[in-house]
Amino acid sequence: MEQTAKLSFKSFPNSGIRIENYTFDFIGMKFHQHELVSKEFLFSEDIRNETQRVLNSLKDLFPASTDLKFVSVHARRTDYKEWMKWRLDGSLASKSYFLKAMDIMRARHNSNRTKLLFLVGSDDPDWCKEVFKSLDDVIVINTIHSKYSNVQPTWDLALMSACEHSILR
Repeated sequence: MEQTAKLSFKSFPNSGIRIENYTFDFIGMKFHQHELVSKEFLFSEDIRNETQRVLNSLKDLFPASTDLKFVSVHARRTDYKEWMKWRLDGSLASKSYFLKAMDIMRARHNSNRTKLLFLVGSDDPDWCKEVFKSLDDVIVINTIHSKYSNVQPTWDLALMSACEHSILR
């Protein structure tokens, strides 16, 4: 089964770009397409500033000597379950998938000086809160108060895009 569908781009006046047939990665994206997408998906300066303010406030929770690195975790669940089954004969990522991925990241990046903080974005935050409740290095994004909390998908994406590393499924 081919896991990466052929990407196609359509421009819509005054509403940006629609990427069709996207499943897992952008590895096959041609350079000009990557540049086009990068320009289109630029957050407003106000959202970028608020994102940095929030990340800096999270850094303030740790000793100044700690080199805090952020890892975004994207756990798409609600509408994706049926789509994965129908389109790819697949299933949602399990709790163990995310926990193992987090363990791998910790093993690669945590040290005496460096600490990882996982920021989890999801359309099912209740599931995420339950799954990650015992982990002190995980924050579910919708629990972070911001003036952009009312536009949750945008806010989730802005925070996740500002992270140094990502876990996706």
